[in-house]
This record gives sequence, structure tokens and C-alpha cells, in this order.
Amino acid sequence: MGHLLSHPIEDKNVDYKTYTKLSYCIGSMQGYRMSMEDAHDAKINEDESIAVFGVFDGHGGQQCAEYLSQHLTKHIFKKLVQLQEASYSNQSKKHASGNKPIFKILKDSFFKMDNDLSNSSNFINCGSTSVVTAIIDNKIYVANTGDSRCILSTNKGYAKTLSFDQKPSVIGERVRIENSNGYVINNRVNEILALSRAVGDFKFKTPYLTSTLNRYILDNITEKYAKGQQQQKKKEEQERREQKQAHDNSSNNSDGDISQAIKNNNVDKLSSLQITDHEYIHIPPELFQVTVEPEILIFDMNQLQTPEFIVIACDGIWDCFKNDQIVQLIRDKLVLGWKLNKIVEYILNDCLTMANTYTGIGLDNMTLIIIAIHPTKSLEDWYSDMIVKIEKEKKLR
Repeated sequence: MGHLLSHPIEDKNVDYKTYTKLSYCIGSMQGYRMSMEDAHDAKINEDESIAVFGVFDGHGGQQCAEYLSQHLTKHIFKKLVQLQEASYSNQSKKHASGNKPIFKILKDSFFKMDNDLSNSSNFINCGSTSVVTAIIDNKIYVANTGDSRCILSTNKGYAKTLSFDQKPSVIGERVRIENSNGYVINNRVNEILALSRAVGDFKFKTPYLTSTLNRYILDNITEKYAKGQQQQKKKEEQERREQKQAHDNSSNNSDGDISQAIKNNNVDKLSSLQITDHEYIHIPPELFQVTVEPEILIFDMNQLQTPEFIVIACDGIWDCFKNDQIVQLIRDKLVLGWKLNKIVEYILNDCLTMANTYTGIGLDNMTLIIIAIHPTKSLEDWYSDMIVKIEKEKKLR
């Protein structure tokens, strides 16, 4: 958890924006941490057909999270706008087909950010989680790397998970870590990192291995090595024939020439042995001990009822609340007539009251976004409808 302050910094950065089809409130607070390593961003186009929200929880410094807040959401937003414009034109019909183009934009954007960061020494020792929620074509796409999380409240008020925490203890993550020669102890990669996926953390992203426990790789390397040995034997036989021929023709050569020929043959043989003895196993970024590859989930509002709201937050919030607890809390405050900004501030303060130095709960930086979805009504009408709906559920009407 690192060094902590004796008293939390309770100053809050709250951004409350109202639009025609959706509205949101973002709140962040440093809390007990020595510095603020969280970052966030939101982009919405003029007709509100595209919206992109991101929460980034940094570790080892704030540089990586800050970089993502300045570039990742903007890059995804720009690509989605280009995709939408292409789908409206007659130049390329394939852009408008299915989810595949959007999947590609989201994944490519994450890999691009990681590659860009790898070119600077300033980001070697830091990293960041990244959860990005993109709303386009009346669908909600959530791309997640790390343990920040996105959920929504369904039309009936139930919490629905739109991302899964990527921890080293998850079996699929652990298999990848161990196949790339890492290990998991105390639920940490190599006893250090509590995440199995992240942007940055390049010390866990070696692109090659000198050995592996992966049976598939071993079988292929063994075959490759055997083939190399066969080629080496053929080369040695050829060298022996050439050496014998050189010896037979020794009468036509000086002693110096013979010595030089033998020396050259020995050097070639030594070089050949060195090359075949050093086999490097190259692995793609998807198989690194800590990969940046995001998992993507979709909620299709064309097929399912429009949700009440979306919640995106870093693990500092989720350490304090379970999914259903935070949905219930928000709805309980809405029925009292509270607005989103007041609810966000309340949740941040409530997390501080749970501070526990033994468990670490309530001691982290905190960032929270609540997005109200109201495509056919104003935000004020949404507030009123939520009050009526929840009062009926509670049989207060």
C-alpha cells in the first residue's frame, strides 16, 4: 500500500455534465495516499451518438495514468467518429457491419498506448489499469485491463457486471503468467504486482524467453532444435570433405595457406555451434506475464432494455462496495431526490469512513463516474421517473 498520510486529503474534483441523451458526474479524491495516481477522461460528440469514458488507476507513479487520460480516450473517440462517418458514406459498407470493427479499434488502441509508452524511459517503473466504456450505435462496449471495473443498473435495478477484475489468482491469468516463466505468490506476479494485466509495467513484458514450461512451445522448439542439429551435421560433413580435399591438394599450397584454411573452418564451426546453442523463444504481447490486451464485453440496448445508469470506478471504490451494494446505494439516494453530484461526493466520503490499515480498505485513491442514460427524456424527467419507480418498488406509493 506504500506510505500513507495521517489524515486524508478530502478535496474532491467533481465534474457534473448534463446532455440530451445521457448525463454524467465524475468525482475523484486523493484520500490517504501520498499522491494522486488516478486519472479519468470523458468525450461526447455533438449529437451524443458517441461517448467514451475512461478511468485509469496508476501505480508506481501517476505518469502512466495521466498519459492514458490525455491520449487513450481521445484516440478511441477519434477512431469511432471516423468509423461512424465511414459507415454513413457509400465508400465502404463493411465498416457498418457488426461489432468486429469496434473490437479492433478498442484492442488496437490499448496496444498502441502500451507501445508508445515503451519508447520512453519515464514509464519503465510505473503502470496503470484502464477501463474504457464506449457508447455507440446504441451499444455499450467496455474494454478493461486490470482491476478497475464497470457495472450498470438494469431497468429493474439489478447490478450487471460489464468487466471482470484481472488478478494473478484467476486461473486463466495464472496459466499465462507461468507459461511465460513468471510465478504467482501471495496473489502477486513474481511477488510484486497485484495485477495480471496493465498498461506499462514493462519489467513484466519481456518479448522472448530462454526456456518455458509450456508443452506446445517445448515441442515446437525441440523440433526446431532437431532440425538445426541436422543442418549442422550436414555442414560439418561438408567441411570435412573440403578439409580432406584441401589436404590432398597440399602439394599445391603453402603451409601458411593450409593453416589459414583449417583456422577458417574451425571458426565457422564454432560460430555454428554458438548460433544453435542459443535458442530464443519469441512471444507476442498477448502472452506476456503482464499483458495490456483488454477484455471486451457488450451490452446491446437495441436488444435489451435501456439501463438506469452506468458506474465506472477504480478499485479504491470497489474495495469498499460490492456491485449490488453501490447500485442500491445510488438508488436509495435518488429516491430521496439527490442529484448525481451529491451522490458521488457521498460515496467518496463513505469510502473514507471504512478506512482500515489492516485490510487496506478505504486507503486508496478514489475515482468514480456515474452515467445516467435517458435517451428519450431530459435529466430532470429521469430523476422524477427514478423516484416514482423506486417508491413503487418500495411500496411507498
